Amino acid sequence: MLIRLTLGVLLLIMTGILGKFFFVKFLVIGGFLALAIWSFKEAQYDPLETTMGKVYLGVGGFAAIILLVIPAIMGLLSSALSVVSSGGGILFLLVVAYMIWGNK
Repeated sequence: MLIRLTLGVLLLIMTGILGKFFFVKFLVIGGFLALAIWSFKEAQYDPLETTMGKVYLGVGGFAAIILLVIPAIMGLLSSALSVVSSGGGILFLLVVAYMIWGNK
Protein backbone atom coordinates (compact mmCIF):
# COMPACT_ATOMS: atom_id res chain seq x y z
CA MET A 1 0.00 0.00 0.00
CA LEU A 2 2.90 2.35 0.69
CA ILE A 3 4.18 1.84 -2.86
CA ARG A 4 0.81 2.82 -4.33
CA LEU A 5 0.58 5.84 -2.05
CA THR A 6 4.07 6.94 -3.10
CA LEU A 7 3.18 6.50 -6.78
CA GLY A 8 0.03 8.57 -6.27
CA VAL A 9 2.01 11.39 -4.68
CA LEU A 10 4.53 11.26 -7.53
CA LEU A 11 1.68 11.50 -10.05
CA LEU A 12 0.36 14.59 -8.27
CA ILE A 13 3.81 16.19 -8.24
CA MET A 14 4.27 15.39 -11.93
CA THR A 15 0.92 17.02 -12.67
CA GLY A 16 1.98 20.17 -10.89
CA ILE A 17 5.28 20.41 -12.73
CA LEU A 18 4.40 19.11 -16.22
CA GLY A 19 0.61 19.42 -16.26
CA LYS A 20 0.49 21.63 -19.32
CA PHE A 21 1.64 18.83 -21.64
CA PHE A 22 -1.17 16.75 -23.13
CA PHE A 23 0.60 13.38 -22.76
CA VAL A 24 1.23 13.99 -19.07
CA LYS A 25 -2.49 14.58 -18.50
CA PHE A 26 -3.34 11.15 -19.91
CA LEU A 27 -0.45 9.58 -18.02
CA VAL A 28 -1.69 11.00 -14.71
CA ILE A 29 -5.32 9.99 -15.27
CA GLY A 30 -4.32 6.51 -16.42
CA GLY A 31 -1.92 6.21 -13.51
CA PHE A 32 -4.61 6.91 -10.94
CA LEU A 33 -7.00 4.49 -12.63
CA ALA A 34 -4.26 1.84 -12.63
CA LEU A 35 -3.64 2.48 -8.93
CA ALA A 36 -7.37 2.08 -8.28
CA ILE A 37 -7.49 -1.24 -10.14
CA TRP A 38 -4.39 -2.44 -8.30
CA SER A 39 -5.98 -1.54 -4.95
CA PHE A 40 -9.25 -3.28 -5.82
CA LYS A 41 -7.27 -6.39 -6.83
CA GLU A 42 -5.56 -6.45 -3.43
CA ALA A 43 -8.82 -5.69 -1.58
CA GLN A 44 -9.42 -9.33 -0.69
CA TYR A 45 -6.52 -9.15 1.74
CA ASP A 46 -7.23 -5.81 3.41
CA PRO A 47 -10.46 -3.76 3.62
CA LEU A 48 -8.42 -0.56 3.68
CA GLU A 49 -7.41 -1.32 0.09
CA THR A 50 -11.04 -0.95 -1.01
CA THR A 51 -11.18 2.49 0.56
CA MET A 52 -7.89 3.52 -0.99
CA GLY A 53 -9.07 2.20 -4.36
CA LYS A 54 -12.12 4.44 -4.10
CA VAL A 55 -9.88 7.37 -3.22
CA TYR A 56 -7.60 6.71 -6.21
CA LEU A 57 -10.64 6.34 -8.48
CA GLY A 58 -12.06 9.61 -7.17
CA VAL A 59 -8.78 11.45 -7.66
CA GLY A 60 -8.48 10.00 -11.18
CA GLY A 61 -11.99 11.16 -12.04
CA PHE A 62 -11.36 14.58 -10.54
CA ALA A 63 -8.11 14.83 -12.50
CA ALA A 64 -9.97 13.93 -15.71
CA ILE A 65 -12.47 16.70 -15.08
CA ILE A 66 -9.81 19.27 -14.18
CA LEU A 67 -7.28 18.36 -16.88
CA LEU A 68 -9.53 17.43 -19.82
CA VAL A 69 -13.19 18.40 -19.46
CA ILE A 70 -12.85 21.95 -18.13
CA PRO A 71 -10.26 23.00 -20.76
CA ALA A 72 -12.49 21.50 -23.48
CA ILE A 73 -15.48 23.49 -22.22
CA MET A 74 -13.42 26.66 -21.88
CA GLY A 75 -12.07 26.21 -25.40
CA LEU A 76 -15.59 25.62 -26.65
CA LEU A 77 -16.91 28.75 -24.95
CA SER A 78 -13.99 30.96 -25.95
CA SER A 79 -14.23 30.04 -29.62
CA ALA A 80 -17.96 29.45 -29.95
CA LEU A 81 -18.13 31.34 -33.23
CA SER A 82 -15.38 29.35 -34.93
CA VAL A 83 -16.74 26.01 -36.14
CA VAL A 84 -13.31 24.66 -37.04
CA SER A 85 -11.76 25.21 -33.63
CA SER A 86 -14.78 24.17 -31.56
CA GLY A 87 -15.63 21.00 -33.49
CA GLY A 88 -13.41 18.79 -31.34
CA GLY A 89 -14.82 20.24 -28.14
CA ILE A 90 -18.39 19.74 -29.32
CA LEU A 91 -17.64 16.14 -30.29
CA PHE A 92 -15.98 15.52 -26.92
CA LEU A 93 -18.97 16.96 -25.04
CA LEU A 94 -21.36 14.81 -27.08
CA VAL A 95 -19.37 11.68 -26.25
CA VAL A 96 -19.29 12.59 -22.54
CA ALA A 97 -23.03 13.33 -22.53
CA TYR A 98 -23.76 10.01 -24.23
CA MET A 99 -21.58 8.14 -21.72
CA ILE A 100 -23.39 9.77 -18.80
CA TRP A 101 -27.01 9.73 -19.96
CA GLY A 102 -27.14 7.24 -22.84
CA ASN A 103 -27.81 3.48 -22.69
CA LYS A 104 -29.69 3.40 -19.40
